[in-house]
Amino acid sequence: MRPDIKRTTRIRGTTAEIDQRAKELRHNPTSAEALLWARLRGHQLNGYKLPMSGATRQWAAWRRRQHPLGQFITDFCCPACRLIVELDGPIHLRQIQRDQDRTQHFEKFGYRVIRFTNERVEHDLDNVLKEIVVACQQ
Repeated sequence: MRPDIKRTTRIRGTTAEIDQRAKELRHNPTSAEALLWARLRGHQLNGYKLPMSGATRQWAAWRRRQHPLGQFITDFCCPACRLIVELDGPIHLRQIQRDQDRTQHFEKFGYRVIRFTNERVEHDLDNVLKEIVVACQQ
């Protein structure tokens, strides 16, 4: 076996190319992605460190950003909540059908998808976080 080839079983139809692209996206986030991730990572939300027991255990799962799921890459994924958060920049105004296809693809895996514009994340972050909390509690 060549040591430079990763030999793993791919989950949910990902490919080596998709995994590599996700890694690249994690290293080059948009300003909105970086801003939201700073508030989601480390079990934080709305500036508070959440406990890791009981009803809030799902917050531990917000460790996934730019997570491959089949042929698409999610912006933020919380498997425990079965929730995906997608951030939409200006290009998304020109790819409405592609975004609908992505949402349907994620829903086939049992996830709910909520979307926010980059502008909203940058200018109304507290309310975006509140909506994420509500979605996780549903």
